[in-house]
Amino acid sequence: MPEVAEQGRRLLGAARFSGYSCTEFKRDPRDGQYKVMEVNARHNLSSLLATRCGLNFPWMQYRHLVNGIVPVQRDYQQGMYWVDVTRDLQNATHYLRRPGYSLGEFIEPYRRPHVFAVLDRDDVRLRPSAASTRSALRPHGYARS
Repeated sequence: MPEVAEQGRRLLGAARFSGYSCTEFKRDPRDGQYKVMEVNARHNLSSLLATRCGLNFPWMQYRHLVNGIVPVQRDYQQGMYWVDVTRDLQNATHYLRRPGYSLGEFIEPYRRPHVFAVLDRDDVRLRPSAASTRSALRPHGYARS
């Protein structure tokens, strides 16, 4: 989305920021304009999505900082879903009650090429994803005392 990319570049330029960042925008339904949600100057939870699509940002940043290799724009795999099981469990009832929204639409990302936000088959005994799911299922996300 060139108009959003340009907004992000202007914002980072005005802040004299140099380096990797994850700049997020959301379209405001009131006026149709994209508004800045946040700027993270670090790799975030969704970095694995980009990596699975062929853009390994941590590796590109490392090569740039250590070897001076400037990353170049390149093609990437499209159509990959980022699935956050924890948030899906928390919000399933809300989504499935929306008029015109079906169970099929809800599970579509699980049936298509995807990457999980937390769950990974290489997790030792699935501990990170199990802890995240347990936390999400507690009322209001509060930890037990």
